[in-house]
Amino acid sequence: MKKLYDWEKHFKDNGLKGIERKDQDFAERQAMTRIFQTIIETYGKPIFKGKSVLDYGCGIGRFVDMFSSAQCEYYGVDIVKENVLYCDSQYMCDFTLINQRNPKLLNFNTVDIIFTSTVLQHITDLTAIQKEFKRVLAPDGYMILFENTSRLPNSDNGFMTFRRYEDYRLIFDFVDLKRKIDIIDIAGERHTLMIGRRK
Repeated sequence: MKKLYDWEKHFKDNGLKGIERKDQDFAERQAMTRIFQTIIETYGKPIFKGKSVLDYGCGIGRFVDMFSSAQCEYYGVDIVKENVLYCDSQYMCDFTLINQRNPKLLNFNTVDIIFTSTVLQHITDLTAIQKEFKRVLAPDGYMILFENTSRLPNSDNGFMTFRRYEDYRLIFDFVDLKRKIDIIDIAGERHTLMIGRRK
C-alpha cells in the first residue's frame, strides 16, 4: 500500500497556516477574488444562492466568507483534526473530519456544488475521491476546481502530484469540466480554474 503524505505531522510542524506561506497570502487573496469574479461572470450569482457547497479540503476556512457572502449552505471537510476544530470555533458552518484513505462524504446526491482549491494536487491517487464526488454531486450540480497544473522540479515528490487540465477532465469525466483562467503565482507555478456542470 502506497504511503500517504502525513498531513497530521505537517500541521504539527507548520501550525494553523499549514502549507500557506506568509508571502503568498496577499497574492492568494487576489487570485481568489479573480476566481470568484470569473465564476459569477460565467454562471451568475444564482449558481450559489441557496445551494449547498462542499469545500473539499477546507483547511482553516479560507473560503467560508466568500461562499457565505453568496448565500450558500456551506459544508467544509478536511483530513486534519486541528483544522476542523479551528473552523468549528470560528465559523457558524458545518465542518467534518474525513479519513484520508476512505474519504466518505455526505448522503447520496446531496451537494449542488463541489469546490476544492489546491487540494487535489497533493493527492497521488484520486480514485476514491472521484467515486465520492460522483456519488454526492447532484444531477445538475457543478464542480469548481482550482489546482496547480505546472510541472516543476519538485512536483512529483509525495507532496505534490502534477496533473494537466486534460488529466482532470479524464478523472472527473462525469462533469463537463472547462478551463476558465490560468493564474501564475509568485513561485512561477500555473494554477488553473476549472468549472463544469454534471453531464
